[in-house]
Amino acid sequence: MTTPHRTQPGHRSSGLPPAPEPILALNQACALLGRAWAGLVIAALARGPADFGQVCERVPGISDGTLTDRLQELADLDLITLTVVPGPHRAPATPSPPTATPASSRWPP
Repeated sequence: MTTPHRTQPGHRSSGLPPAPEPILALNQACALLGRAWAGLVIAALARGPADFGQVCERVPGISDGTLTDRLQELADLDLITLTVVPGPHRAPATPSPPTATPASSRWPP
């Protein structure tokens, strides 16, 4: 018996145009929120700018490594701004301001 050939999801060869930028940004945001601790880190920063130690206090139980990873991921998506200050754990994270660009991947919209 022969099984018909089907392409896997995400591997479209039908010539459809690429997804619009807002859809791609939404996809990135949803993927990030699915990561462990990401939502709690975002909620901690919604209370205002905080350095590494302050975020640790606001998110009890998060490891230094996980917090570092989540802050870097948020910064890579321009959702927060990290400012490096000399000294241990002195990189204040500030929510990035929304932009006028409709294709922005910043949060909140």
